[in-house]
Amino acid sequence: MPEKGKNIQSIERAVSVLDYLSKKPQGERLTVISKDLGLNKSTVFSIISTLEDLRCVSQNQVTGRYSLGIRLLEFAHSLLSSMDIIKIAKPFLYDLASQYDETINLALMSGGEVIYVDKVQSSKSVRVEMRLHEKVPAYCCSTGKVFLAYMSQEKREAMLDQMSFQPRTIYTITNRAQLEGELDVIRDRGYAYDREEFEIGLTCIACPIYNNRGEVVAAISLNAP
Repeated sequence: MPEKGKNIQSIERAVSVLDYLSKKPQGERLTVISKDLGLNKSTVFSIISTLEDLRCVSQNQVTGRYSLGIRLLEFAHSLLSSMDIIKIAKPFLYDLASQYDETINLALMSGGEVIYVDKVQSSKSVRVEMRLHEKVPAYCCSTGKVFLAYMSQEKREAMLDQMSFQPRTIYTITNRAQLEGELDVIRDRGYAYDREEFEIGLTCIACPIYNNRGEVVAAISLNAP
């Protein structure tokens, strides 16, 4: 048995392959995966072959590209079905949507990204909304700013160190000092804005959801054109 806290390299590499493919919706070829991950081609082939046998990866027989497999969707469905936060938050999403007739989202944090796990759509013909299970960089959306604002200073610093602040629009905050200043304001104020920082035409406001220990475990946002 491995020592407690000691990572198993083969599992780490398998997860790195899955994480890589999650960012490649059109899939990718073996040689490119190997090069981008800095792993030996034979190593990547062994990992992908095993994942393919387990239905966690599939290969397009026409293009030869590998992409995430159907079994991961089964895992995601099982996980989302068991998450109490979605069940608890649902009536509040409906309540906010009925009050303002704008799209309301529920978001969770995963690494330096935000994942939207539930939503209630606006009935308006003109509306802007996030796709379910879409990953968005935390620094350029209101829900992500909420998570960053309420982290411990140590955890926030570590997460920001790993981010590359790429502009999504002309309004995206790409200056770390400016972002950190806004995060301090958000923590004092209690809510965050995204003013077309992720997508032109999309404005959002978000606030945190706490657990019984006072920790932020989710965020709720309202999207409007």
